[in-house]
Amino acid sequence: MVKTRFWLIGLVLISAAVAQTWQTGPVSGFMYTRFDGEYFPGTNKVYFLGGRLADASTSGVIWSYDPVAQTYANTGAVMPKPISNYDICLLQDNYNLMAGDTYGLYIVGGRLGVSPNNNTDSLQIYYPRSNTARVLPTDPFPGRAGGVIPSAMACIVRENKMYVYGGFNATSYTLSNQTWVFDPLASAGSRWTQLGNISTVRAYIIAAAVDSFIYAIGGDTFDGTNLLPRRYCQKLNTRNAGAGWSNFTLIPKTIDESRAYGFDSGSPYGYAQKIIIAGRGCWAAESAECFIYNAASDVWSTFPSLNQARRNHAGAFIPGSAGSNGVPGIWVWGGRQGSDSNILTISEFIQLTMTSIGDNLGYGKHSAMAIAPNPSRGAVTVRYSLPTREPVALRVFDVRGGTVAADQSDNGCFMLKELPVGVYLVRLEAKGYTEEQKLVVVK
Repeated sequence: MVKTRFWLIGLVLISAAVAQTWQTGPVSGFMYTRFDGEYFPGTNKVYFLGGRLADASTSGVIWSYDPVAQTYANTGAVMPKPISNYDICLLQDNYNLMAGDTYGLYIVGGRLGVSPNNNTDSLQIYYPRSNTARVLPTDPFPGRAGGVIPSAMACIVRENKMYVYGGFNATSYTLSNQTWVFDPLASAGSRWTQLGNISTVRAYIIAAAVDSFIYAIGGDTFDGTNLLPRRYCQKLNTRNAGAGWSNFTLIPKTIDESRAYGFDSGSPYGYAQKIIIAGRGCWAAESAECFIYNAASDVWSTFPSLNQARRNHAGAFIPGSAGSNGVPGIWVWGGRQGSDSNILTISEFIQLTMTSIGDNLGYGKHSAMAIAPNPSRGAVTVRYSLPTREPVALRVFDVRGGTVAADQSDNGCFMLKELPVGVYLVRLEAKGYTEEQKLVVVK
């Protein structure tokens, strides 16, 4: 679509999110460290794909958290290769269509058990709809650290591609600076592509994404004896990956083994173009300190501290409009405190609020946009009526603020092709006018 500049004057912002303190959430039914969680919009639940236990063994038991009922459940499914030291990425694929799955939760590599040299290069996928887990039979992770399989890589998704960078092998004591991108819809055997290296070899990097950029924050180098947390900060424009990684302002303190939450410029949750760091893991100790980064101004600031100092914890953003009990909100679960044998079960969250935009531009208080059907089972028609002959743009954002559709029209109608199950923000833009409505797509 050709980009058009719109002059939006006199907009009134309502209910912007302001963080006060982290609140205590329900105690988990599991005790994991060195693991991750991810929200799945198709079931409205968060999933945890196993992790390290207090006795240093590894469990593959998959747990879920229902933010509406505020309850945990053992799903009964188990990851084929129980691992720790992983990030979860939500990707659309076409590998499990017979079971009705179009989206899966991916984990790349990881540490299989107690033995430090027992890493895997497998890609494992959990499909929440069918409650099944599998190893992708093709395209194992090709990245290496000094010729051996690493773990503790940073993984993040942009535009349905998974970016994997850094890593560490605890047997050879080698670290990686490699960057790889995985395309789940590419042909089998050709889904991985190597990009330019990050500037410093390191592991336990904190991954985040805002708009088209992915971020590599902190992480550990190795001095031959110990891991050393760093302040390094680099970013990569995924739409111009050939330009390579570039530096941005160093985070105020050394940091590793933590979680980050990035909000795109179109996010309706009050932190547009911000990255929130939840807890300052700092090997071999923990800290409750948190930070927030403004990607627009390249400035770091402090953020309210966690109630519990922790590292190697899971984190997820839970979208929605409830306005209570951590929906919408950013969450942390589990992790260690003091040692891997002391695993936390206390969860914490920062309550967010959806942001809406009102109109005082002379068009009146009527709605200029009509979405039908809503809720929808996929295909949607958006009709509009505005007293203008200027080009009108429609943008559709997913729960993370990422653009999933964009178009221009001057005939009073937009047709949206089938959308995956989830909650979307539909924004109509014209010269001097903006309107937003929520769209819900169901099974």
